[in-house]
Amino acid sequence: MFDMTPIEEIYKYLFEQGINPDVISQEDLSVILKQFGGEAFQEDPVENISRNNTVYPEDLFIYSHSDIAVVRRPRYRPHHKMHQHDFIEVTYVYEGLCIFVGPNRDEVLLKKGDLLLLATNTDHQFHTDADDSIVFHMAIRRSTFDKSFIKLLDNEDILSQFFSRVIYGSTPTSYLLFEVGDDKKISKLFLEMILEMELSHKTSPRMLNIYFEWLCVYILRNYDCKVWIGSQQSPTMDMVKILIYMRDNIQSTSLAETAHAFNYSISYFCKLIKRYTGKTYGNLITEIRMQKACELLNNNTISIDEIAAIVGYENVSSFYRSFKRIYNMTPSQYQQQNLIAVEPNYFK
Repeated sequence: MFDMTPIEEIYKYLFEQGINPDVISQEDLSVILKQFGGEAFQEDPVENISRNNTVYPEDLFIYSHSDIAVVRRPRYRPHHKMHQHDFIEVTYVYEGLCIFVGPNRDEVLLKKGDLLLLATNTDHQFHTDADDSIVFHMAIRRSTFDKSFIKLLDNEDILSQFFSRVIYGSTPTSYLLFEVGDDKKISKLFLEMILEMELSHKTSPRMLNIYFEWLCVYILRNYDCKVWIGSQQSPTMDMVKILIYMRDNIQSTSLAETAHAFNYSISYFCKLIKRYTGKTYGNLITEIRMQKACELLNNNTISIDEIAAIVGYENVSSFYRSFKRIYNMTPSQYQQQNLIAVEPNYFK
């Protein structure tokens, strides 16, 4: 299905010859690359990272207007140093095998149908040293996850706890491993996401978000009993419950009322919000209201005036100003842009 690309041919040659591109001189490497077409080597974004940089930033893989990116991992990619991401990563073995090296240098052999969720700031490596190794990586922004997928945190299941610790915990769980086997829906889903990345339509970011949320719900429904936890940490404090409370009470909640509901003083509560979200209470509640407004704008049966009232704005003009400040468009423009029929064909 996936033919060897020029960059994979280069990586395979280096692997079979036992050549480490991090150690070989630039001159000798250039001679090798000329055999295959030197430009291809630079197409892999990882090759453009300094070997002294062991933290891969989310913008290396995720477009500025998106929350998610899905890529196929190049086969035989050199085994660079242990590294970390500042984004959440999902790795899915579509075919063959893949070796995951965890934070304690422990090796986990991932087989076809294994799906691994890796927390931010976790030392790791992946090795895919075979022609039949087809592995997909999905990168999800930590900075936007709480806004785009807060509903996924509104549960006590293992996946919700994992994401809660990743986003709000100071020492997050390192990884979760689901054994989904030969599940046709999941394998087809990843192919759909790859096609969506290639399509690069203006609606693609939204479609990828929908695909990811479906994946989370689906694996929890079907594979909760097959999850492995890489490391155990104490549960996240009340931050997720606070966010859910703010979301469910957006019409009437206030700083003082929310602090009181969780038995915090106002001053301590403000510090807590800032520490775990990097935002003030005012900015946070505005973002939650705007997120709810976006959901309602996708329902063409509710007027914009009604939406403003539902999300806690007595003054419609204030709602318009807040919305335009965050999204650089009016609610009407957003509604026209995003009212599309979505029927993912992986349900068929």
